[in-house]
Amino acid sequence: MVACLLGLAAALPSSAGEEPQPPSFNDPLEPLNRLVFAINEALDTIILRPAAIVYGTIVPDPVRRGVRNVVRHLTLPFTFVNDVAQGEWRRSGDTAQRFFINTMVGFAGLYDVAAKEGLPHRSTDFGSTLASWGVGDGPYLVLPIAGPSNVRDAAGLLVQGVADPVDIAFRRADMDHMPLIRSGVATIDFRHTNLEALDDFKANALDYYAFVRALYRQRRAFEVESSTEMYLKGGTDSEGEAYPYPPPRPDFTRGGQSLERRPAQ
Repeated sequence: MVACLLGLAAALPSSAGEEPQPPSFNDPLEPLNRLVFAINEALDTIILRPAAIVYGTIVPDPVRRGVRNVVRHLTLPFTFVNDVAQGEWRRSGDTAQRFFINTMVGFAGLYDVAAKEGLPHRSTDFGSTLASWGVGDGPYLVLPIAGPSNVRDAAGLLVQGVADPVDIAFRRADMDHMPLIRSGVATIDFRHTNLEALDDFKANALDYYAFVRALYRQRRAFEVESSTEMYLKGGTDSEGEAYPYPPPRPDFTRGGQSLERRPAQ
């Protein structure tokens, strides 16, 4: 399946080294994608959103912050693997230091001690690694439960499912349920963090599917270029400046140091 997905994506030009182009929806499977999107939205309305509201109501803020820190901490081993695969030696060293500090001093990531030492959280995945190897993103896809994606990143998710060092450790310890629990907690925390943002998007978007598609492409382009994890609420760019959502579109010329800011398409 991975080979098939990469075969579809490899024929398409990579964004690296090219001038920024007007956004292309590249959505040949739109009817099917809209069906999966509708099913995902129904599941969100019936299960995920209520669970996120209950989570925010009964779990105190300090505990939620600790849960979020642990969830992000557990992504660092796979981030390190991808940093190395991308040839980002300095960043891989920072990732390793961050994991070691927060494991030893931060009680297995419960407290983000490394950030206070000048090592902020950064995240990358195998989809970003494929992009650094020149694989194009391919057609837009909506995955069941996982949501917006593309051919390249879907292949990356499949690889992550079998190659994440933390999940491998869980499976070897006969704790096969832990990867599912980990994913579920991360999903509920993300949904709770963005309750207001997503409700606002749904209330104001004329075509919510098209809005999410455009939003995803901007967000993903920024993440691939900067290896900066983004929640929908926003964050800071590579220069430490705060930005609202939607994020700035990256400058793919590689010649400049700044990120070009453009309005949402």
